[in-house]
Amino acid sequence: MRTLLITMLLLISIAMYSQYESIFGDSVTTFNIIPHGICDAVTTEEIVFRNDTVINSKTYKYSETGLFFYNDTIFVSEDTVSGKIWLFNRDKAREYIIADFSLNKGEAFLLYSYNFNDSTSIKVDSVYNIDGRKHIRFENKYIETCVVSPVGLELIEGIGSNAGILYNSDHTISSLLLCLQKDDEKVYSFFDDKCFYESVGILDSKDAGVFVYPNPVIDFFNIIIDSGIEHEYCVTIYNSNGRLLIEDNNIGSTNNYDMLSFDSGIYYYTIKAGAKIIKSGKIIKE
Repeated sequence: MRTLLITMLLLISIAMYSQYESIFGDSVTTFNIIPHGICDAVTTEEIVFRNDTVINSKTYKYSETGLFFYNDTIFVSEDTVSGKIWLFNRDKAREYIIADFSLNKGEAFLLYSYNFNDSTSIKVDSVYNIDGRKHIRFENKYIETCVVSPVGLELIEGIGSNAGILYNSDHTISSLLLCLQKDDEKVYSFFDDKCFYESVGILDSKDAGVFVYPNPVIDFFNIIIDSGIEHEYCVTIYNSNGRLLIEDNNIGSTNNYDMLSFDSGIYYYTIKAGAKIIKSGKIIKE
């Protein structure tokens, strides 16, 4: 009875003093990512964390990964009080900070190279909240993959990075977090709830191969069409009063639209292939 009481008090204490949301679920956490550098055949990889281990008296979550660019066990530790996340590198026999949610606008953060031999200081450009989660953006640091227009690197509370766990790079960040699932519940998605992406294939549903992001949007709204089928595509975007704001009758595979000057609120988009609507939905402008 005494042991149970102590355990309950400990759990209550942790909950009271935790300032930031954990990136992990209670039992299993799955990161679906487009990994570094694959362009000829874009695919999706999974990093799954289920178990704990102790290294140098510190507890880490670990995942036995099969990623081609990081053929090793991934060890990650977090402190939800300070907002810091670390990755332990066995070759260097030390840990490196990969996220810090206590950062504020104008502060610096060290981004490590792929082999952890070097680091680059990047500056926080903006800090904001969406759905109760803190977002941190950096100046002039982008994710550049073969499937999307450049996306600004972000740290997202409860998620980690929008580039995934292993986003360190010598030059260009080229990995992208598609989904994060905690205990089989999807808590983050980049492409309209799609957790797997393949660069080849044909349309198997009316909106397959059509991706709209980010949503909510701050500045630029992107539409990617990778259907494998030739069509003349067009897009329209209306405000909540039904006023036409954007009309593009000749869109390509990669398209971006400036919404920086738009008022905050809900907007509506429609994408057509010829006369057929293949995708429509809402855009939330922050």
